[in-house]
Amino acid sequence: MDVVPSLLSVPSALTNGWMLLLFAGLLRKKTESWRSFLLPGFIFCFCLNLFWLLSPLGLGPQDKHISGLRPGYFLWNLSFALVAISLLPQSAAGLAWLAQIFRKIVIPATGISLLFAGYFHYKDLERRFEKSEESRKKEKEANARPDLRQLPWVKLTPIPAKTEKLSTPFLAELEKQIQASPSNPEPWLERAYLQATWGNEAGCREDFQKSLSLSTNKPSVYWSMGWALLNLGRFQEAEEAWTKAWTPKVGEPEPRWVPSAMAMACWKSGNKNQALAWYQRAAEREPEFFTTLEGLKERTSNWNTKEQDWLIEVYDVWNRTYDGRNSGEKLRKRLSGQTNSSSCSTCR
Repeated sequence: MDVVPSLLSVPSALTNGWMLLLFAGLLRKKTESWRSFLLPGFIFCFCLNLFWLLSPLGLGPQDKHISGLRPGYFLWNLSFALVAISLLPQSAAGLAWLAQIFRKIVIPATGISLLFAGYFHYKDLERRFEKSEESRKKEKEANARPDLRQLPWVKLTPIPAKTEKLSTPFLAELEKQIQASPSNPEPWLERAYLQATWGNEAGCREDFQKSLSLSTNKPSVYWSMGWALLNLGRFQEAEEAWTKAWTPKVGEPEPRWVPSAMAMACWKSGNKNQALAWYQRAAEREPEFFTTLEGLKERTSNWNTKEQDWLIEVYDVWNRTYDGRNSGEKLRKRLSGQTNSSSCSTCR
């Protein structure tokens, strides 16, 4: 932001006060005795207000040179110059009087104009340079982007032949880890969940059983197993797996993942009341995430889309029917006629 116009606009507006001072002098017939400070003041006001004419507002766009100033500006600023001329000593006449105008008004105004013009021209060059640099940078970035058609074929991912068994680089890496360290339960656990995501139930269960036999952290395995069974559509079994992943303790809340996970599993297994109660528990513990759709999407950003959609189903019904969103208050307003039918959330 250019600070000079901002700084000068305020004193420029205050120059109108000098006109009021002149008016007071005329009323009191003091203009002659006040000449010594009125004259320099009007010359100063005239010179100061020239900055509007020489700014981009006055000069207009460089390619069109159309002024953004109205005729009122020119009449306004010219009035300061005319008053200054009228206040010049009347003893001189002819060329001497013109010399006074030139020396006391024209020369200071010219100097100030050159100063303003130089400053605004410098700022214009600075803006042009910045635009040029930005344009050059964008052009450089555009040229740096590789064209896919120019990439050598060896860098493109090869398409594998048809096969019964799904294989990806990550799966291949997990299989290498299993072969290198078959007693490590982690790669078995990772592969079990991945197999569930593409529907290989037999392979998924086999890997989970292997992980359970090797792991010393059984709750962690049951936690992963619950997510895998959920993706396989085994919702009741997912609930059972998750109940093995944590043990309820009196006076202690369950882990933060439990309410939302159980709400989703109960909902898909048909236990709607329990699902809504679990979701209410999640909303009470983390209202910033579970009371709005935006917060819910943020909270589940690392879930797959299928899991997100299932929990959004629960949220939608909870939001319309459960006490957690002041549905009682909404119902009272609706019944009293305070909301019209188009805003009724349960009518859509």
